[in-house]
Amino acid sequence: YKIDVELEKAIQRSIRHKNKFSVIMFDIDWFKKINDTYGHQAGDSVLKEISILLNSLIRPTDIVGRWGGEEFMILCPEIDLIEAQILGNRIRSSVAKHQFANNVKITISVGVTEFSPPEKSNDLIRRVDDNLYTAKHQGRNIVVAV
Repeated sequence: YKIDVELEKAIQRSIRHKNKFSVIMFDIDWFKKINDTYGHQAGDSVLKEISILLNSLIRPTDIVGRWGGEEFMILCPEIDLIEAQILGNRIRSSVAKHQFANNVKITISVGVTEFSPPEKSNDLIRRVDDNLYTAKHQGRNIVVAV
């Protein structure tokens, strides 16, 4: 996947230039329910709309990719954990307020973490995924940044 390649590049750049680098991972809450209620075409439409919305909220230097079915990852070079948490909250809030097709209401749960050299990509992904998992278990539609 392209996001995997971009993640490795971002890690290498961060190490070489000693720059901060954060990762945001989010998951659409209750996505299966959307597919079951409105059909898979509606689910696909939601994914496309979220992609468009994301591109309007991130910086040109940020990199977005699908991580799984309804999971997205955003690589945020040169921002620390606090700035990434602010961005994660802006994305979460924008998705919750957005008027999706078929009047579908969407929320997302968000995990955020900052790269900590010399960790490997697996450790970074596990940490951001754990934060996402925590957000889901703390009630969804929140950001967990550690």
